[in-house]
Amino acid sequence: MGKTLDSIKEEGRDNIFIYPLIDSGDNALKNKEDKFPVIIDDKTINGYMTHNVMGFIGRKNEFVKITSRFPTRKKDPNVDNDYFLRYLIEKALKIPNIVSLDLLSGKDVMFDLLVFLLPDRIREAMRKGLYKTYVTYKYNDSNVKGVIDIPRHIKMNTPCIGKIAYNVRELSYDNYVTELVRHTIEFIYETGRGTILEGERENVQDIRFHTPRYNPADRQKIISINKKNIVTHTYYSEYRELQSLCLDILQYFMKGVGKDDNGDQIHGVLFDGWSLWENYVYTLVKDFGFLHPDNRTEEGKEWLFVNEKTLNGNQEIFSDFISESEKPRIIMDAKYKPMGNIKRDDYFQVLSYMYRFDSKVGFYLYPYEPKENEETTLKLYLKKGYYPNDEEAKEKHDDIFVIKHGLKVPTNAKDYYDFVETMKKSEESFTNYIKEICSCTLI
Repeated sequence: MGKTLDSIKEEGRDNIFIYPLIDSGDNALKNKEDKFPVIIDDKTINGYMTHNVMGFIGRKNEFVKITSRFPTRKKDPNVDNDYFLRYLIEKALKIPNIVSLDLLSGKDVMFDLLVFLLPDRIREAMRKGLYKTYVTYKYNDSNVKGVIDIPRHIKMNTPCIGKIAYNVRELSYDNYVTELVRHTIEFIYETGRGTILEGERENVQDIRFHTPRYNPADRQKIISINKKNIVTHTYYSEYRELQSLCLDILQYFMKGVGKDDNGDQIHGVLFDGWSLWENYVYTLVKDFGFLHPDNRTEEGKEWLFVNEKTLNGNQEIFSDFISESEKPRIIMDAKYKPMGNIKRDDYFQVLSYMYRFDSKVGFYLYPYEPKENEETTLKLYLKKGYYPNDEEAKEKHDDIFVIKHGLKVPTNAKDYYDFVETMKKSEESFTNYIKEICSCTLI
């Protein structure tokens, strides 16, 4: 297999949706692991495994759900038991009260996952502002300012009534793309899933305000226009993704979404577990005075060296989280991997950030399944000096250290509500330790 997120996206064309957004423009995802295989053939388990990828993918009538590492143990394998994935989606994508990701729901679960991505896609696109393009408007009045439409003029203004029929091409926010987004928004509310968009209320109001020509009866017409006029401009690559998603949501029950070269239906929604975990962790620590540099928008970008901008290679750096306060300056890295898998390259990364930002404290934040007598928080002190002939030398810097700190994920919850309550207790313990080490006060 050896598939990367990029190759999966390419093979699925517009029918494989991936969170976070992957595009080929200047704001392409700069995930430090995005070039590693995410789907591989694992001979030890007689099947396939993924690196960080979770979600849902189907071909023809076969559907596969890729779970997180923390499914709740239940007797019935056909019942949704991946409460952790559901929880991450709710928190990271800011979606309230999503429905069960039950594999038995077949077609509906795919539709739900498409809908779950809509707020994020709207948010990403609207960062560029409302989509604006030329639209041909037809007028019939005495203030001629465009090209006279003779056939229409004869039809409408015979005998002469003092008006002229003419056409004008004008830049407008009310165009086929924003109309498509408006139709999708209204359709979501029609299906009773309007709470999904609560976090994007301002953007939804903005789209509604700038689409005064919206007419529910035009839905099929708008779909047809957008299928023939795909957004191609690099600057609006986020709108290309939003347009594709809206088309699939509106058409889902009318067709099998997407076909590969062999005529087989292929579609899916995949989540990068690393990004879900990182964005979820940020919801836990942002109120303690931490910034979250964004490698997609390049917000918070820094360089290691003074003259880095003049060098080739774009060697900018993005720490996952960095404290606003310099005393103490804290560097934190979110790792969606077991504590034992946090190794040399991970150490090099955080230590380089600590050195760059004059920090003496670093964190690795990871999820874990509780096991008896297992150490889940480990403080590692930086070793002192250079001892080429003495491997046992253990003199250390008492004030320079990194901490592996885990968040306990319950795997024996009775139901999702029980899982949420248990997670809240885990989060409280998790953040209290961070506050204690960082000497932070709640802002």
